[in-house]
Formats: sequence, structure tokens, C-alpha cells
Amino acid sequence: MKHTQKGNWLQVRKWILASVFIFFYITSYGHHRLLHFRHLTVADGLSQSTINCILQDSKGYMWFATDDGLDKYDGYKFTVYQNDANNTQSISGNRVMGIVEDQEHNFWIATAGAGISKFITSKGTFVQYLSDKNNRNSLSNNNASSILVDKKGIIWIGTNGGGLNQYNPITNTFTRYIHQPNRPNSLIDNEITCLFEDTQGNIWVGTDNGGLDRFDQSTNQFLHYQHSTEQKASLIHNYVRRVFEDHNGKLWIGTNGGLDCLNEKKDGFIHYQHDPLNPHSIGHNVVLSLNEDAQGHLWIGTENGGMDVFDQKKFEHYLPDLQDPTSLSSPSIYSIYRDSHQNMWVGTFGGGINWVDRYQKKFNSYHYLPTSLAGLSHNMVNDFSQDADGKVWVATDGGGINCFDPKKRTFTHYVQNPKNSNSILGNFMTSVLVDDFNNVWTGAWEGGVTRISADRKKFTRYKYTPSQLYSCTPLCTNNPYSIKKDKQGVLWIGEYGGGLTKYDPQKDSFTSYRHNSSDSNSLSSDYIQVVLPAQNGDIWIGTLGDGLTRLIPSTNTFIRYYHEDRDKNSLTSNDIYSLFEDKQGVIWIGSSGGLNKFDPRKDAFSRYSIQDGLPSNAVMDIQEDTRGNLWISTKKGLCKFNPITKVLRVYTQEDGLQSNEFNRASLHSKTGELYFGGTNGFTVFYPDSIQENPIIPPVYLTDFQIFNKSVPVGTSDSPLQKVIGESSSVTLPHDASVISFEFAALNFTISQKNKYAYMLEGFDKAWNYVGNNRHVTYTNLDPGTYTFRVKASNNDGIWNEKGTSVQLIIIPPWWKTFWFRIGLIGFIVLLVSIWYTVKTNTIRKQNRILENRVLERTHKIEQQKEELAQQRDILSQQKNTIEEKNALLEKSHLLLEQLVEERTEELINKNRRLEQFAFITSHNFRSPVATLLGLCSVFNTEDPADPFNMVIMEKTGEVIHKLDEMIQDLSILLDHQKDAESLYEWVELKSILHDTKILLAEEIQKSDVRIHENLTMSRAYLVPAYIHNIFLNLIGNAIKYRQENVPLEIHVSSYEDDNTITLIFRDNGSGIDLTTKKNQIFSPFKRFHTHIPGKGIGLYMIKTQVESMRGSIQVESEVNKGTTFTILLQKKTDLPKETISVSEQA
Repeated sequence: MKHTQKGNWLQVRKWILASVFIFFYITSYGHHRLLHFRHLTVADGLSQSTINCILQDSKGYMWFATDDGLDKYDGYKFTVYQNDANNTQSISGNRVMGIVEDQEHNFWIATAGAGISKFITSKGTFVQYLSDKNNRNSLSNNNASSILVDKKGIIWIGTNGGGLNQYNPITNTFTRYIHQPNRPNSLIDNEITCLFEDTQGNIWVGTDNGGLDRFDQSTNQFLHYQHSTEQKASLIHNYVRRVFEDHNGKLWIGTNGGLDCLNEKKDGFIHYQHDPLNPHSIGHNVVLSLNEDAQGHLWIGTENGGMDVFDQKKFEHYLPDLQDPTSLSSPSIYSIYRDSHQNMWVGTFGGGINWVDRYQKKFNSYHYLPTSLAGLSHNMVNDFSQDADGKVWVATDGGGINCFDPKKRTFTHYVQNPKNSNSILGNFMTSVLVDDFNNVWTGAWEGGVTRISADRKKFTRYKYTPSQLYSCTPLCTNNPYSIKKDKQGVLWIGEYGGGLTKYDPQKDSFTSYRHNSSDSNSLSSDYIQVVLPAQNGDIWIGTLGDGLTRLIPSTNTFIRYYHEDRDKNSLTSNDIYSLFEDKQGVIWIGSSGGLNKFDPRKDAFSRYSIQDGLPSNAVMDIQEDTRGNLWISTKKGLCKFNPITKVLRVYTQEDGLQSNEFNRASLHSKTGELYFGGTNGFTVFYPDSIQENPIIPPVYLTDFQIFNKSVPVGTSDSPLQKVIGESSSVTLPHDASVISFEFAALNFTISQKNKYAYMLEGFDKAWNYVGNNRHVTYTNLDPGTYTFRVKASNNDGIWNEKGTSVQLIIIPPWWKTFWFRIGLIGFIVLLVSIWYTVKTNTIRKQNRILENRVLERTHKIEQQKEELAQQRDILSQQKNTIEEKNALLEKSHLLLEQLVEERTEELINKNRRLEQFAFITSHNFRSPVATLLGLCSVFNTEDPADPFNMVIMEKTGEVIHKLDEMIQDLSILLDHQKDAESLYEWVELKSILHDTKILLAEEIQKSDVRIHENLTMSRAYLVPAYIHNIFLNLIGNAIKYRQENVPLEIHVSSYEDDNTITLIFRDNGSGIDLTTKKNQIFSPFKRFHTHIPGKGIGLYMIKTQVESMRGSIQVESEVNKGTTFTILLQKKTDLPKETISVSEQA
């Protein structure tokens, strides 16, 4: 029985001590700094909720070792690595105890029961290292509990039962250090819990029950630190959980019995243990994790005791709080890590990841919590006012009046009690004001006004009753919407439907101002939403739907301001939500149409709206900070606006605001804090504490897809031999027509606000700014070489302009390759040469046959002449018949002579045409062949995939096409040698000029030639081959005989009259001296510029071709001023019908 009573007393005593601790904890909690934790859970993609280890790699990715895999986090998603029994290149086990990065930026992972794994970052694959009983050089035990890479790059592995292992990457072997009872300087215990290297290069080994060891690598000996009941300065407990060195070089040891700090000078430890009677002692004795923040405070994670922050004087406690969504998610903290941006990451048991964002905006928000009696009574906040004691009075819409103590962060509630007249008149509060006597005036919807005395004991009610319908004393309605006081302490009450009421506390009297539709010197409306007493004594009144009214009390004058559709200097809206006067006396008006600034000198308004950066045109309230910035609450966020620079910054719920939607509630407190109320509570902050995130985020490619499927790495048919983030170039076949990139900026501070821009050089002409979109897809890219670039900004718009990039090479199909096109060009040239040779030989053979026939005919004629002469001698004797036969012979002779002349002339003409054909062929083919040779000379044979090669290929194709057309024209010319009439066709002069430019493209570009066209008659019925030749020769000659250092201008024009087609070619070249050479211009083989190579046949051919088309050519020229050729061609009267193709009609 006594034993039972003693046990009960112990239970009661523990309860009392726990209660005292909780009391001190709660009362002290309001005084220490608040940490707001963000959370990442399995709902966000985390593989499992227990986090054994945390690491940030050299690129900035976060890695988390969980009980069910290794997770990589880029700020948006988790990439989970888990064991695949069928894949030896997967991680060896899923329960990951530790992860470290080596000097080659590969990762070493310790697993429980599955040895260790090495993650090769470039390949995305793992190498497994397992224990082998038959190999003493293998890992000693598969239960790897911890892992370390020291400053020399050596890998150390602590195992649970197999001691310590050292890995040699050169020999791929492990050296084992185990406990040997006969060797006092061996490892103290084979059950290793943690490893740590200090700044001196010592390796510290924490064990399960053997205490702490320090390993000296020079002697291969271990120095032991163990708990001793006889030595108070000995290690506090032999179960060592964690070892950490702070910025001062102090070594901290977390144990199952508390926290120790090694005092090397005294060769002992300083102990920190939980004391239930001391709220500032460590929260729990089982210390699981340790780290240090940027301010040098020690963070301590405990088992079931939450987390402590130690500033060398006291411990501040952090525990899960169901009423606070930004508190810790678990009381057991397994790991703590500080990243490169000084963010603190906390890994928990069963609660996932918690992290404190260094650049999280210092917005503190208060919400209604149903389970909290001392919390905000309702989330809908309509107004604020601060009393003489610094307490802030909060008007809620449904929860009455709350008195908030900023120091204690507690609320006192004042609600309506229908049975007690000494209470407020309603719970749906519209407004609140503390007057100069520290009385609190509250306005309730349909409840009138209540005055709470300075001692908060007396409640005086002012309410409208029907009997006051005409007297309007003290109120005209029971809907006070805005209560403000002027600098004399006079209260101005704006009523919704009751106009404006003035209360003079000195006289305890009410004065009413109402709207009078027949009197312009009255309020514009009785439906008042906001009142502002200005410093100059004016009273500004904002109404619902009837604009703004200014009351000048000294003269009792009302001035009205309205929105005018056609007046840009008027209000943006007649619905006025808020009024504010800044330190300069400027009046700012918030309306449903945006922000307005009143200029009293011009009696006009300036406007600011969504187009100027506001997130919403509904401006609910305005405050000014000490730097002159305006803080503007809207229906879609809070804005910081600089009236001088016009720079505007928007903050949202993601930054810590109560919500994005605000009401007509704000306050600038006496301590400099700004309060803004909304639909989900209210937000409090110091404006100077809202700093921008200065970190420039690194940007990486995180995925590459073909046809919307991620591309595997290192397979035989994969274009990726490294992960896309490690690849500098990717080569794809031409049929990979749909490709996608994913990218991420490693800024974890509200990563959804990171912004991106990308471009594909060689395809996009400018950067594509895509907001927070992290994906881009390209389809049907032409073969060639491209560079994909992406850059990003952090959540506050700080850009990484360098970004990242990868080269993209798309191989063309075989029929578009360089060598195929070169072969095709050679084949075409060979065909042309063969055709030319065969055609020329055929013509020559036909000419020889014709010559032989003419000779035979001539010989026969000579024989006939001799015979006739003999017959004439014989018949001369017969006078009567001689004359008749002579006449007959003479006639036959004439006919034979005519036939000979015709045959001879035909032979001469054919020979002339053959010479002309040869000249045309040589002359016309020279330029395109030269162009082909030029294009081949600039082709980049070292890099066939060079994008410039594709341009060369396209130009080569155009030249070959025009060469083929010239060949066809010459073929037609040969097939119609007898008659030029049959060669006439409809000719497009603009098309011929365009073709000429292509054939002379190299000369035009090299000589910087400008060709001006005025082809008023663009279509004519002429010989195409002749017109082609005329354009090519006259423009080519103009380029050839240009003046040096004078930009060449060529003008080509055409027009027609009833019977004539006129072509004019004019240039400003070197010209021809017509005084001495006018008669030689159109002669063959005549040249007038001996310093320029040529044969002198071009103008001769042109004259011949013009005359064959029944035309004439004229020339006007002056040395060093230029030349003009005028060609007159007779129109044909028997024109065929023009045929118009479908493409021309389109």
C-alpha cells in the first residue's frame, strides 16, 4: 500500500513538473524569435516521411536519405532512386542512412542491410559495394550506418556491427578497423552510429555503447572518450548519436543522455541536460542531430522533444503545434542541414522535411483558430486602431472586437451580449477607432456605434431609432462604415445610407451632413464607405457609386469629384474603397478602378491600374512606410509602390500573407509595423524587414524527351551518353521530330515564382519569356546545328543571364547530305558536258554532209553547163531554134544559180548559227559555273552539319535549276534553227530579271551592286532564250565595267505603246567613248576596256538576237558617267492566248 502511494505521488510530481514546464514554455514562446517552417511531404513526391540525412550537392540540388529510397529535389519535384532487383546499376538498398559527395562530384550512399552505393552523376547509374565473407578486402558489413568523405577525398564507412571501413578507389579495396580487446588503441566499439571530420582533419567516430573515438590517421590509433560515473567532466553518455563542430571550433556531441561540448583545454566535457524546472534548458536528453545557422546558433534535434536553438545562453524550443501550420511536423528530428544559401533543412521521423527559408518574407499572419481561446475570434477583418498602451483593436465581421497584444501575441474578445447592455451593439464590426482619451469607438453593421471607456468597463451605445427619422441625432442609420478623427480630436462617422456624422467630444454633440439632390453644395451620396480627415482640415468622403466628396468645414463647402469616361484626369471609378494622405500631404484614393493620386494644383487625378503592375484594380487600403513607399492592399495581393520611381512589387499568400484578398483594413503602428486585414485574418510586418532575395539561381536542364518520353541514358540507341544536365551536345536523327526540354532554377524560396526565358539559336529570333513554365517543345526542326539556351530568375526577379545551354545537332537524311549534293552537282555537270559534246558533234556531222551534197550538186551543174555549151555550138547553126534553146538554157541556168546560192546561203547561216550557239553556250554558262565553283569553295567540309552549309546547298540548287533552264532554252534554239518565229513565247520580264540576279549573285554581292527595276510592262510575247541572254549580258557587262570606288546603280525599265516594246538598261559605270568607237560597238570580237578580260561577242550576239525579233538596239554613253542601252521590239500581231496556271491564279 505504501509502495502504491509512493508511485502515485511520483506520477503527480511528474505531472506538476510537466505542467510547470509547459507554462514556462508557453509564456516564453511569445518572446523569442519565431521560426516559420515550410514542409515537404509524400504529397509533394517525397518517397517516405523519415529523413535520415540531408545534403546539398555542388550544383545546388537537395538530396534526402529516407527509409524508402534516395530523393533528389530541384525545388519542384522529387526524383526518387530505389533498388531494382533486376538492375545491378540501381541503388543497392532503399533504407538510406547517409549520403556524401566526393571530389569528382559523384555520390556515396550508405544503406541499412545493403552495403554502400556509388552514384555516377553523369550516367545516372549506381555501382554497388557489398560485403563478401570470402574477401577480406570487401566491405566488412552491409549495415552501413554512416559515411564520410574526408578532406583528402578518402571514403569512410561506419557500419552497425562491422566497425569502420576505409575505401581505396585506386585498388577498389576496403581497409577494416574493428574493435580488438587485446589492443587498447583499437576501435572502441564495432557498432558505429556517426562519423565526423573536424577542421584539424581528425576523424571522430560515435558508437552505440562504447562512447566516442578520435582516430589519428598518422598512427592508425583511436583515442577513447567514455562516460565515467566517477568523473563529472567525462562524456555524459556512451550512446553517441551525432558529432558537430561549430564556427568557433567547439566540438558538440549529441548523446542519449544530453548534449556535450568538448573542452579540450580541460580535457573534459560541458554538459547540457533537460531540466523540467528550467524552460530555457534543452528540450530533451536524446540528441539525434546537430548543426549551426548563419548567426552561429546551434540547432539541436531531439527524440520526441522537438528542436532547440541554442545561442550559448539559452535554448529556444520548437515543437509541433496543430494550431500553427508553420510549426514543426514531428517532435523527432533525425537530421539538420544548412545549405549554401543559409536555409536550414530539418529531417524528421514520420513528418517529412521541414525547412526555414532565410529569404522568406517576414510576414506574420494571424488566423482564426477554433481551438484557441486566446486567438483571433474571426478571420474576416475590417478595421484596426491602436490605443495608448500599444494594443491593437481589430474589428471582425462576425467575431466582435478583438484587442491584440503584440508583445504577448494574445487576443482579448469583446462580443455582443444581448442580455447585457454593458457590451457592444453587434458582432459584425465595420470599424474601430481609439480617440484622444483612449476610448474605443466601434461600429457594427445594423448595430450602431459603441464607445468603450478607457478603463474598458463602461460601454456607451449610440443607435438610430425610428423616432429620430428627421432629427438624425446622434446617428442617421445603424450602419456606421468608417470612423475617423481629425487632428482636433473630432470624430467623423461615415454611414452607409446615412451620410456623414460629426461628433465633437468637447461639446458631446452630433452634426449630420446629408445628400441633397437639389443642392450641389452637399454630399454626393449618403452611402459612405470611407472617411479621411486631412491635415489641412478638409474632410474627404468616399462613396459607393457616387465618387468622392471634399468637405471644407471652415466654409461648409462641398466639392464633388466623379469618374468621367472621356476625361483621363478624372477618377478611375465612382466606387471609392480607401483614402490616404501621405507625409507630403498628397491624397491617394483607392477605388474599384485602381489607384488615384490627387493633384490639388491642377485639381486633377493621376491613375494607376493593372496596366501599371497592380495585381487588381480593387485597391482596398493604403499605408506609407518610413522610406516613403506606399503599401497597397488589393483583392489579389499586397503591393509595395515607390511613388517616385513608379516601381511596384507584388506579394501574395505564397510570401506569407493571410491570403491574397484584403479588406478595407490597415494600420501603421507606433512601433513601425504595418497591419493589413483580409478575409483570412490579418498580416503584420516591419516594412524594412521585407528584403529581396539577392541569390542568383543556378539553372540546369532536368529532362530531355523525344515524342514526350524521357530519353534513357547510355543505351545503344540513345542520343544521350550522359544525363542531359551534364551533356554539352546532343545529336539526333532527322525523324526525331518532337523534342522537349525541362529545366529548373535551383532557388527554393517560393520556387513557383521563379521565371524562365529560353531560345533555340538557329530557330528562335529572340528570347521567349514564359513566366514560371519549365517546359518547351519543338517540332519538325530542319537538319542543322542549334543551341538551346535557358535562363531564369529567382522569386524576386533576380536573373541568371548566363543560364545554361546545350548544342543540338539534327542530322539530315542521306539525300540531303553534303556528299550526296556534291555528287549530284558533279553528275549534272557531267551530263551537261556529255550532252554538249554529243550535240556539237551531231551538228558538225550534219554540216559536213550538207557541204558534200553542195559540192556534188555544184559538180553536176558544171557538167550540165559544159554540155549545154556544146549543144549551143551545135545548135548555133540552126538559127531558128537557137534563140528558143538559148532562152531555155538561160532560164535553166538562172534557176540553177539561184539554187546554188540558196544552198550556199543556208550552209553559211547554219555555220553562223553554230558559232552563235557555241558563243552563247560559252558566254552564258561561264557565270553559273563560276557561281558553282564559288559555292563549293566556301563549303565547310570539316563540319558538314554547319548551318551555313545548308544555305550553300540551297543556293547551289537554285543555280543548278537555272542552268537546267538555260540548257532547255538552248535546246529549243537548236531545234528551231531555221525559223526564230517558232521560238516566241510569253515571257515574264520580272522573272527573267530575278533569274539574272540569282546567276550573278556572287558578283552582285561582291561588288555591292544595287539594281532598280521599273518594269511597267512585265509580260511580253518574245523569244525567252534571247531575252535571257540580253538581260544576262547587259547587266553582267554593267557589273564588269563598273567604276572603282563608285557604288554601282543599275536601272532596268520597260514599257509599251501600240506597236512597240521598249527595254532600257541604264548604269553609272565607266562608259564607252562613242566619238571613236560608235561604229564598232556591235561588231564581233571588239573590246573597249583592254584591262578587263573578255571576248567582245556579247553585244554582237545581243544585236543579232534583237534583229531576229524584228527589233533594233541603240546606245548612249559617256566616259565615267555610264551607259544606256535602249531596245525597241515590234509587237507581234498574231498572239496566242495566254495560259494562266493555277499557282499564278492563287
